[in-house]
Amino acid sequence: MQPQNTIKRRIIISAVLFVAITVIVSIFSYITTQKSTHANEELQIANLNDFTNGKPTNKTVTDYIKHSLYLIVNRNSESPVATNSVKDILVRQGSFSQTYNAEKDVHNVTMLVDSESLKQSYRLSYQWNNKPENRDNLDQYGTMATCPTKEESKYSDFTCISLLSEEENAEPEDPILEFLPYSDSNYSVTYSPDAKKTLNVTIYTSAADERMDSNAAVASYEQAVRDWIVSVGLDSNAYTINYDVIHASLY
Repeated sequence: MQPQNTIKRRIIISAVLFVAITVIVSIFSYITTQKSTHANEELQIANLNDFTNGKPTNKTVTDYIKHSLYLIVNRNSESPVATNSVKDILVRQGSFSQTYNAEKDVHNVTMLVDSESLKQSYRLSYQWNNKPENRDNLDQYGTMATCPTKEESKYSDFTCISLLSEEENAEPEDPILEFLPYSDSNYSVTYSPDAKKTLNVTIYTSAADERMDSNAAVASYEQAVRDWIVSVGLDSNAYTINYDVIHASLY
């Protein structure tokens, strides 16, 4: 009969091995099943790895630039181009550049790509950094696919339409969005997702407000909201404001 300590030791070892194997299998499964967020809408750049090999990269950003490439190719094609259906998109020799701005902690990558089957050329650029707290150092338009200049395009008959052209023709973003959401101890302000120039305001009365005159308190907070809109340089009369009042309990 085996000593009890030996049996316990074997049980513990077996349990540890089981947990370790389970963790390893889970990690392997996670790695092998991970797909780009944009995997269903992207075009591969066949020789990109030849240029990025050995250089620091960010997979999320490179996946996004492939998605941007998919969007601009489809914008410039008469018929839909399916995901990863173009096999000859290549980084043009001599066009790839990757630099690092240590002061801003920003990696900058630019390149030209060409597709002989599509007879199209594009300029690609993307940015990324190592620290989330430095994300404000990234250029708003630093990561995107754009049209090349006439000199850069390999195909003289290709007339490129930029993804930005839609944005340029779009209605400007409401300037109040820069300041929202906003709140203080008496109210909170958010932009309505369902209607333009519409704000949703929640007012919170205090117990003192309820004891004194809750209607007068609510009116003063409504005026405070309009005063705040004016304080950020905007016309309060330009907005429809929906109020929701949450009354404090007296008990």
